[in-house]
Amino acid sequence: MKTQHQSTVAVILAGGQSRRMEGANKALLSLNGKSLIQNAVDRLTGQADHILISAPKGSAAFPHGYEVISDPVEGFVGPLAGILAAMRWAQAEGAGDLVLSVAVDTPFFPDDLLARFQALLPEQGTRPVIARTDNGLHPTFGLWPVSSADALETFLLAGNRKMRLWAEQHHCVYCDFAPLPIGSHMIDPFFNINHPDDLKHAETIRSA
Repeated sequence: MKTQHQSTVAVILAGGQSRRMEGANKALLSLNGKSLIQNAVDRLTGQADHILISAPKGSAAFPHGYEVISDPVEGFVGPLAGILAAMRWAQAEGAGDLVLSVAVDTPFFPDDLLARFQALLPEQGTRPVIARTDNGLHPTFGLWPVSSADALETFLLAGNRKMRLWAEQHHCVYCDFAPLPIGSHMIDPFFNINHPDDLKHAETIRSA
């Protein structure tokens, strides 16, 4: 088990194309008066040493005071590129040994996510940790060693995109999460908003 502190950079993955949200930028959608990006920032505050936002170049209207980073690999290649961008930022700034990734469209993710992941992190810190619930794996919620940045870039440049494949190739550890009680609801803590109806459901849950 991990016995010493390793500094952590959190990255909010907000670079999705939002095709199923009728073109709306999911990061800026309002959930009961708060944007999803602000919700993610608030839930991460106090968990990680630094908070970054992974989003396309030219993105605007994000919370002030948080650095927006762009994918270092050309084309839209998915969430792993945002994780790589955070790794490269951590290396350049000398700011972290680990990258904690979260998805912007998942409003109820645990506020002790990093602590739960760190409790499972092997002491050498070379294996990813990813979230798992009864509904399956949630690899956008993971803890990734910055030391694997070069290998990840090679993986992406070879045309690979799948987070689960990358994690499993690097002998990932799974962190299990139980359903989350909110009011009368029991929900998967990694319930995500893909469609307008999902946003309405999340509003109902948040109001409970």
